[in-house]
Amino acid sequence: MSDEPVLIVSVDHTEYDNNFTTHLRVKRLDGSSQIVDVKGCQPRFWTEKDPSDLDLPPFVTRNVKSKITTITGDPLYEIRVQKPSDIRSVRDFLYPHYCADVGWPTLVRWIYGWTAVIEIPSDLLDRRSKITPSNISPSEVEPSQFDLSVVWFDIETEDSLDMENAPERIVSIAIMDSVTGIHEVATTVPASERQVQRMLGSQKVLEDLVEHDQPIPPIPANKVKVISLDHADPDTNEAALLWWFKRRIEDLDRDLIGGQNVKGYDNPYLKNRSIRMRREMDIRYNGSPPVFHKFPDLRSVLRRPVFDSKIAYSEQVRGAAATTGSGSLAWMASTVLGYGKVPRTRITDLMVKDPVLLAAYNIWDNVCVARCMEELKLIPFYVVRTAFHNSTIHKSHTNMMLIEDALGHELMKRKMVMPSITLVQERMSGTIEVEGGAVMHNPVGVFLDLMGLDNSMEYPAQMINGNLSPDTIVDPADYPDGFPFKITTAPSGRVYRRDREGIIPMILKELANSRKETQQEMREATDRGDHDLAEDLNRKQRVQKESMNSYYGVMASGTTEKTRKRPFRLVNTGIASDITEGARLHNQWNKDMIERTPLWFSKIGIEPFVDQEESDGIRLDFHVIGQDTDSCKVTITNHKQAVDQIRPFTEDDIRTAGNLLCFTLNGSYDEFCQKIYGIPKNEYLYVKPDAFYERFFSWGVKKRYAYREYNGKKSFRGVEIRRSSAPQIVKSAQMRVFD
Repeated sequence: MSDEPVLIVSVDHTEYDNNFTTHLRVKRLDGSSQIVDVKGCQPRFWTEKDPSDLDLPPFVTRNVKSKITTITGDPLYEIRVQKPSDIRSVRDFLYPHYCADVGWPTLVRWIYGWTAVIEIPSDLLDRRSKITPSNISPSEVEPSQFDLSVVWFDIETEDSLDMENAPERIVSIAIMDSVTGIHEVATTVPASERQVQRMLGSQKVLEDLVEHDQPIPPIPANKVKVISLDHADPDTNEAALLWWFKRRIEDLDRDLIGGQNVKGYDNPYLKNRSIRMRREMDIRYNGSPPVFHKFPDLRSVLRRPVFDSKIAYSEQVRGAAATTGSGSLAWMASTVLGYGKVPRTRITDLMVKDPVLLAAYNIWDNVCVARCMEELKLIPFYVVRTAFHNSTIHKSHTNMMLIEDALGHELMKRKMVMPSITLVQERMSGTIEVEGGAVMHNPVGVFLDLMGLDNSMEYPAQMINGNLSPDTIVDPADYPDGFPFKITTAPSGRVYRRDREGIIPMILKELANSRKETQQEMREATDRGDHDLAEDLNRKQRVQKESMNSYYGVMASGTTEKTRKRPFRLVNTGIASDITEGARLHNQWNKDMIERTPLWFSKIGIEPFVDQEESDGIRLDFHVIGQDTDSCKVTITNHKQAVDQIRPFTEDDIRTAGNLLCFTLNGSYDEFCQKIYGIPKNEYLYVKPDAFYERFFSWGVKKRYAYREYNGKKSFRGVEIRRSSAPQIVKSAQMRVFD
């Protein structure tokens, strides 16, 4: 009997009386998906309170002492129950508790160590038999080997943006199936299927309609279907439309439902509109509306794993500042594909004047989304991203949840668990505000022969160097006679023990080392022409980098309005503050070192400066013109004098200067760590040359600049030259300024 690797797509469960079943939706390597029923899972949580003398229900199994502890090693009691909902009914009697509020789809994976890819005996999968946790084991197969199917959808309403109250009718819904490539639109405004097919099937018609820089591939007529709902009553039409949507999603049964801004608009609007109309119909018909006026309950459909292309694009596409409209479908499509959306007037006008254009517009939005995601390969990236954290794709846009999923698995291996959120909030009272990273104001001007230096993994390096972690921070009051172990003393005065490696620095160190290995494998794959493998490895190293950079953010949660109600389970704003303070001091150290480190420039090139005058050269001094958390821009202070006396600079000169400055900086970091933290040496702080600019134009706003590289390539950041909504005269004027 062989074991087969499968990717966990989602986890759910059902309860009946005192029994329950856990359901895993899994993806097989052959592309098929199925539900696996797992029996025999044991729900549980942990508590600091001794349950021995408590009067608890009979379904509770008490363990005197558990092998599980807190991250600081404090003992806990384990409470086992019969089904997941039992946890909610007894946890308040056992406060303070741990993991008592973790949803079962997450908790079951922590308890049994179900990684992203698991292995199950093939015969049990083929027979769709019920299995037990003992039949499931972790797999070494890469998650990139699995392709998830998607049904893209888009709704059109009578020009309503009020998703909370959902006051206006939904007039059409378009779906696109990634497996068959078929587009369907159901509309309450009857439209000719043939005319819609002719409009979308003609490259000439599309290019007459849509602003474009690239040819627009049409859609084959046999891939377009129009379902016109033509009842006399508008409410009947809308109810039928929503029933059609529900049944199509269920019939297609794809791994994901997706679309542009579906989390922010389409899903909430669909759910709330259905609830609103069900309520209105009950009132109108005294609780017994006729069948054709009943609206479906869409909550089960919309609980399926969701992929939001707007969030994914905004998160992953570099250099797209929020002010450029990078979240809009028109911007994304024109930037990625070279063409955008079908233009339209108000939906209410189209309903009367041009139902064919309305249907085509609805379908085309899915076309743009699906083609952009395919071009950018963002779904495979997010599969790798979530799988890397042993999570599922519905959490793909929430860094804190991904980090908690990864930590939950890692801690359980070490017989440790995280606290419940109520306990976290209680212990957060009186926490300090966290000051962010340093951002130096950028000057206005044009700079020649500029270099950019990059602080590699700045925040993770601060955490690793100082061993800054929730399980290593100690209170000096507990050690009146001095510390019996080596310590880090942060500038704030907070103290961290160094006799044991903190859980988070340990994870960060493993991530950093693994990323280096992945990058080396990627280079080797590229060199031998294995581009598919190189692409998979590139996704993996990007995920590793993002994961490392997320640990500071979650440490600082709970202090903003957005995270106050849901902080990270291991949040510690003192640690977050020490991380940013260390980074600010490191930036200042870099600036001071750069501005007091001269180099020597001659006709031969650039070399280290020696304290003697030579007739054939000139001393170069440097100035930092801009700096943020992980980078700085460096210019030559006496640039004009050097060019006038010696010669113009070359790209090799500037690269040499960048390398020499970084060599000096990196050689000084042991001293930095001794002065700032009282520790003997630096482990992970590292600066490297990142970019070289022949001409650099800054207009005094953070991350808005234009530049020309030495090969003549021009680029810019923070502007909207290619935004489809920008008038052509603005685009031309901006480009002329940059030229």
